[in-house]
Amino acid sequence: ALGGITSCINFAWEAWTGDLSIWDEEGTLLEAVHRQKEKGQESLIDFSLHGAITREDPTVFDELEDVIDEGVTSVKMFTAYEIGLSNGFMDHVFEHVADQEIVAVLHTEDASVCNRLEARLKAEGKSHPRHYPQSRPDYAEAMAAESAVRMAQEQGAKYYGIHTTSEKAADVLGRYQDDGSRVRGETCTQYTTLDESAYEEQDSLPIMAPPLRTPADQDALFEHLHNGALSVVSTDHNAFTRADKTVENWWD
Repeated sequence: ALGGITSCINFAWEAWTGDLSIWDEEGTLLEAVHRQKEKGQESLIDFSLHGAITREDPTVFDELEDVIDEGVTSVKMFTAYEIGLSNGFMDHVFEHVADQEIVAVLHTEDASVCNRLEARLKAEGKSHPRHYPQSRPDYAEAMAAESAVRMAQEQGAKYYGIHTTSEKAADVLGRYQDDGSRVRGETCTQYTTLDESAYEEQDSLPIMAPPLRTPADQDALFEHLHNGALSVVSTDHNAFTRADKTVENWWD
C-alpha cells in the first residue's frame, strides 16, 4: 500500500444536522457503520471502524450490540463543537461501554469555555492565527478530560484519551492510571514536532483542535510518553488541502 500503510481505523459518524454537518437528515450509528463498510468494499488495505456518537439519542443503546456485532469495538464522543455531549449522556454511554467491554474514545475540550474565549477574541479583532491557541486553552482540555475520565472510572469503562496536547491534560490521564483505572492516552506527531510558534510561521495552516501548545507542553508530552501516561503516538489523520486551510476568515 502507498507509503507502507497497511491498515487504518476510520470513523462511522452518526449522521446529524447542523452547521458542521454534511447530512440533510439524522441517522443512526448502525446505519453509519453499514455506510462505511459499504464504502470500504473496494479498500486495498485492512480497515476497522470507530463508532462516533454525535447526538443525545438514547436509541443508540438499543443498537449497540448490533454495532459491536459488525466488528466495532470502540465509540468516540466529543465534549466540544455542536456534536459535544453533555456529561449526563456521556455517563450513560460509559455505562454501556463498560457493560459491553468496548473502549470509549474521547475528544476533550470544554465547549462553553472555548466558545466564550473564541467570541471574545473575535470581538477584539484578533484575526491572526497566533491568537488561536488562546481560544482553546490547555485548562479547557484538562477540565473536560477530568470530568470524562472520572465518569469512565465510576462506570468501570475503558477510556482512551485521544490527541492529548498539554501537560495539564496528560497529568489527568496519568493521575487516574495510578489508581488502577482502565485509562490510556495518546498524543500525535504534530504535537511532538511543532509548537505554537508555527502559527507565526505558517499562519492558518497548522490550525487544528486542540491547538499546538508551548515548548514546555511538548517536553511534558515526551515525559509522559516515557512514564507511560501516554502510550501511543498517532497521526489522527484528518486531511485538508492547502487551499482549505489558507482562507482569510479562518475562524469560521
